[in-house]
Order: sequence, then structure tokens, then C-alpha cells
Amino acid sequence: MSLSAQTIALFREVAGRKAFKKHIFEPSFKEAKDKNDLNEEKDKYIYIPKGVTSIGNGAFEDCESLKEIVIPNSIINIGDGAFWNCKSLKEIVIPNSVTSIGYATFYNCESLKEIVIPNNVISIGAYAFCHCESLKEIVIPNSITNIVDY
Repeated sequence: MSLSAQTIALFREVAGRKAFKKHIFEPSFKEAKDKNDLNEEKDKYIYIPKGVTSIGNGAFEDCESLKEIVIPNSIINIGDGAFWNCKSLKEIVIPNSVTSIGYATFYNCESLKEIVIPNNVISIGAYAFCHCESLKEIVIPNSITNIVDY
């Protein structure tokens, strides 16, 4: 099976997956495509390696135990609902490489307290921070040219 470097996906059939408390993606991993790329019930800490360019739609959706994610400076796009319902996520650092944050990206991240949007982001989707009940501050840079409103 031959996959292009742009679309390599992490296969879920990893021995002992249910026991993971920390998940470190393999260096060959290029795109977090969907929630099947990890165990949404057990993974608490996610480290995405350098070289990954996109966090796909719903990539970490319903990962209610996820507390921390480290996003490398190679990520350009954070897709729609990427962190939807990650109720334990308290803090996230969005790297300067990100240019767009999708629709409902952090929807119902009820533990998220603060987020700083980097200067390169030009677009934020509707409901990106909807139901983030603990969110006290969002720093939005002047670079934003589009915040979608529904």
C-alpha cells in the first residue's frame, strides 16, 4: 500500500491502544484526519509532530479526556469541529503558522480558559468558541479579515 506524503493517516490498529494516556504521533504522520486517529476515551495528551500541515474536520471530536495538545508550527489549517466537545481541554497554543480556524472548532470545550490567536490567522469560522463556558479571554489580532457569523 503506497500513500502520498500529504495524506498519510495513522491506523488505529495499534496494540494496547486502550491503555494509552499519552499519544505521540509517528514522525511519518502528515495529517490528523479524523477522530479514529486516536482513542477518544483514553488519550489525555496529544503531541503532533513537526511536518503535519492540517488538523482535519472533527479530528479530535468528542475526545472528552483530552487535556493538552501540542500543535507544531507546521500546521496551517485547523478544520471544522476539530476539537468539538473536548470538555477537558484547558489550554491550547495555536502556532503562528495557522491561517484559518474552522467552523465550531472549539465548540463545547467547556474547560478552555484562554486562547491567543496568532497574527497569521485571517479567518475564524462561525461558532468557533461556542459554549466555551470557562473562556475568559480571546486575543484576536488585527490580521483577522473574516469572522463568519450565522
